[in-house]
Amino acid sequence: MPFLIAFTLGAFGKSAQFPFHEWLVTAMTGPTSISALIHAATMVNAGVYFLLRFTPIIIISAYTAGIYAPISSFFTYVLLIGALTAFMTASMAVSSNELKLILAYSTSSQLGYMFMGIGAAYFAVPTVALFASMSHLISQAIFKAALFMAAGVLIHEYSSRYIKDMGGAWERMKLTGIAFLFAALSLSGIPPFSGFWDKDLILDVTLYSGNLIAYALGIAGAFLTAFYIFRAFRLIFINKNEKAREVEEAHPVELYPYLLLGLLSLIFGIFWYFPYGGLSQIIYRLMTFNSIVSWPSHLVSSGVTIDVELSIISVLIAVAGMGLALYLYAKGRELNINSPFMLGVQKFLYDRWYLNSVYYRIFVNGMARISGWAYVHIDWGAFDRFYHNIVPRGITGLGSRLRNYQRGNIGKFISTMIIGGAMLLIIIILAIGVISVA
Repeated sequence: MPFLIAFTLGAFGKSAQFPFHEWLVTAMTGPTSISALIHAATMVNAGVYFLLRFTPIIIISAYTAGIYAPISSFFTYVLLIGALTAFMTASMAVSSNELKLILAYSTSSQLGYMFMGIGAAYFAVPTVALFASMSHLISQAIFKAALFMAAGVLIHEYSSRYIKDMGGAWERMKLTGIAFLFAALSLSGIPPFSGFWDKDLILDVTLYSGNLIAYALGIAGAFLTAFYIFRAFRLIFINKNEKAREVEEAHPVELYPYLLLGLLSLIFGIFWYFPYGGLSQIIYRLMTFNSIVSWPSHLVSSGVTIDVELSIISVLIAVAGMGLALYLYAKGRELNINSPFMLGVQKFLYDRWYLNSVYYRIFVNGMARISGWAYVHIDWGAFDRFYHNIVPRGITGLGSRLRNYQRGNIGKFISTMIIGGAMLLIIIILAIGVISVA
């Protein structure tokens, strides 16, 4: 267990999982195209891919060595960390006003769902659970790239990165609105968009794993995901704003890539399960039979199936979150928080659960205090005092004492030299005589 946790810490840090999520949400200063690349296809997905590759080895090795039960705590740890991250970062996005920051929270949250699937692989059918995470990695790459590139155009047109400074974009930027809407529906898990199938499958295997806490966090995260993305959609595209008169549709070179990705999230979702299992069965078989390990027969499912009742529950929850956001943030009815309790909740979420403040107190301020103490007591107190005080004084004192033996009398120096030389000569002669007698 300790070895596995240490072995996978890099994956958790790379994919911005709690408690290493802070770096991702504060790394939004780069160009939007680079943000889209990082969040959709590279970098943050590397941690998920790492575990997707090594989890089969861990499971099969434990099964072969007869230690299958003892490593259950490790996969419970992965499952709970993923579920907590999915819920926590989704809740942070609810109170955020920066468009790219909302999408950054979304990335960390969706990666949390992928870790949930990996953690559930030990307790459910491993091949199905790992496939769910891999499929969600592909879906997230499609709709997240569309959202980030559309966000870059919106920020440029409105000359602001805050969603409350936007509004009325649908009138002048319908194609951008369609791309954003399709990607938002996929992110929210609304069928038949691609994000619905794999997120629903992840929630299914989480429930089958028996970990109700993780499942509850995942369901709550799904509600918050639909809420925060359609809060942004309402404020940007539907609510009126005088600035909307100055905005215009993106240039085709900018527009077509994210419009195509938005449509692709719909097309991929339609063919994911239909007809006869669709793309899901093809990808599942490729993952199962081209795996780097040979699965025992009882750990492999014949195919991917969707639990209709659980799917209905997850869709209703997503629709509830979407509908509530569209209602609460309508023009003239924007959510107004006045009670001290709700203001405290809003501040708690806006300040990222105060985790950033805790990190600053412990690591930044803590290390500053340690370095200050080390400078006073070690650097200056020990080394500087030794080299700049004790050593110079010692050399100066030794020189003062040696000067007593050198008064500058050349006659005495010569006499002393002659006497010393004579004594040395006598000692040498006596030594030679003793050696000869012997």
